[in-house]
Amino acid sequence: MDGIAPVMRNLTIFCLLFVIGIATTMAHNACCLPAGEKAGLQLSAIYTDHMVIQRHKPFVVRGTADAGTKITARLGTERRRTTTAEDGTWQLAFKSREATRTPLTLTVTDGDTTLTLTDILVGEVWLCSGQSNMAFMLHQSTEAQEHIAAAPAKGIRIYDMRPRVYTDAVAWDSASLEKLNRLDYYLPTTWQSLTTANAPHFSAVAYHFGAMLADSLDVPIGLICNAVGGAPIEAYTDRHTQEQHPVLADVLTDWRHNERIQPWVRGRANQNIQLSSHPQQRHPYEPCYLYEAGIAPLAGFPLRGVIWYQGESNAHNVELFEVQFPALVHSWRTAWSDTVMPFHFVQLSSIARPTWPHFRDVQRRLAEEIPHCGMAVSSDHGDSLDVHPRHKRPIGERLARIALHHDYGYSHVASSGPAIRHAERDGEYLVLRFDHGCGMKSSDGQPLRTFEVADEHGQYHPADEVEVRGNTIRLHSKHVRYPHRARYGWQPFTRANLINAAGLPASTFEIAVKP
Repeated sequence: MDGIAPVMRNLTIFCLLFVIGIATTMAHNACCLPAGEKAGLQLSAIYTDHMVIQRHKPFVVRGTADAGTKITARLGTERRRTTTAEDGTWQLAFKSREATRTPLTLTVTDGDTTLTLTDILVGEVWLCSGQSNMAFMLHQSTEAQEHIAAAPAKGIRIYDMRPRVYTDAVAWDSASLEKLNRLDYYLPTTWQSLTTANAPHFSAVAYHFGAMLADSLDVPIGLICNAVGGAPIEAYTDRHTQEQHPVLADVLTDWRHNERIQPWVRGRANQNIQLSSHPQQRHPYEPCYLYEAGIAPLAGFPLRGVIWYQGESNAHNVELFEVQFPALVHSWRTAWSDTVMPFHFVQLSSIARPTWPHFRDVQRRLAEEIPHCGMAVSSDHGDSLDVHPRHKRPIGERLARIALHHDYGYSHVASSGPAIRHAERDGEYLVLRFDHGCGMKSSDGQPLRTFEVADEHGQYHPADEVEVRGNTIRLHSKHVRYPHRARYGWQPFTRANLINAAGLPASTFEIAVKP
């Protein structure tokens, strides 16, 4: 009997999870296919009046209708036809177009119902995602009023996906909990022109990114914002990717008691859902949830690329994040069927949290390893006491510099600060060689600081000599006779001050002497 009881218990759990899985799948289908086979003709939620569609890419339109329905759509003078599949879905593609500020009209009809969308522009579309530093609103940032007043002139249009409930330290009510179980987490929204009324509540980083693109490219800019405060990276990654991964599959197991997930994340989720009686109550921090509720419904809507600001809720496990971030990028590129879709991100800033120097260095290396991936340094604008630094303009513009340089061919636009390449020993000196090192100097006119040198035992000592020579920096420490390693900015809250001629900062790094 002692052997039978665990088996029966496991069988009961398996049956319960199977039933919940079916219910979850049905809820997901209901969310992603709001029309279904019986609801008549509808477009997916992302398609609304005033939207911006991506230039130089086929424009794919998706929706639902009764199975077998003949669908006809017209965009401008171009017409397309298709037939709804058995599951009630349909899609069709229009040819790629040049950017235009001349409004287009999209009409879709099934013979009985006609849907008409107006004031559609063609330009550049970016998805802006992550956690609270991406969600951080323009009115909360420095010099907010000046930027809010300038917003209408930028010609930016936004699709702002805001959550129904925020993950504050409160217990959610039963109605909200039930909506979450149906993947109904985001409030309904539409495309809007950026105005002085809605700009204050839009993402500051996304705004400054879009504003620089608008000024440089002189085409309509569309920004889709999907950012959830405190969200861990596993919530934004699809289920298949994590289930099939030998390391990430463990993150899916009993997530609210799983030590691989940050304790703060689990604690906040447990607090939010404490009034639920559902045995498998869902939460936006749950692995896969934000992908299923927010990213999957967008997948396929043509984009130029993604900007991402997240990591604070995964910094407790640096080695795991080193696997999770490439998986996220692969997940989204797969969803958009675009293996070279640009994916640019913000490195974590500075605050008194012990794992952050190592985490920033991992982010630096991942940006070099993942193709079509750029990183904006933010540690020079950190706040020792606040995880939400208010200086968002330089961060958004650094992301825009990366996009302009790498994705739009603006080779004259500097996109990186000094980037460490390798280290060599020269007697008792260590010579660091940098890419993008032209004009290296300190940002504040003070001596370069936070450089350290390690001996053969790995013991670090501050460098007492730091000399710039072209694209190299020579280090020396009187405590180290045979230098083996160097590091820079290796403090949770760092006052590192190395920049290049473009005024862009160097990243935190650690590097060993080249053999």
